[in-house]
Amino acid sequence: MPGSAPDRRDVVDYPLSGATLESFEVSTWRTRHGDIDIVSGTPKTAGGLADYGELRQRSREVSAYGLTISIAGLDDIIEAKRALRRDPDLAALPELYSLRDARDKKSGTGA
Repeated sequence: MPGSAPDRRDVVDYPLSGATLESFEVSTWRTRHGDIDIVSGTPKTAGGLADYGELRQRSREVSAYGLTISIAGLDDIIEAKRALRRDPDLAALPELYSLRDARDKKSGTGA
């Protein structure tokens, strides 16, 4: 049955536009380059969602395929995963903490 297994690689022709992305609070898109999560906001440990404007202030811009893409800051990603408390999110935290520690050590902002 198509799409029944999480590791299936079936291609689904789905119209992708700004309106499509805006209609989802959270969506994951599988591309030939890997998965990409699109969210309208991220959960905060204090409750509620950090919206796009708030996340954008702390985002990082990268260039890829002729586009400039804003990527959520590492601290926001960590906070969202801590707030969600799902097993896959909690399992990712040690690696994210290591990345944050390495970033802070490199920039001289770590303890």
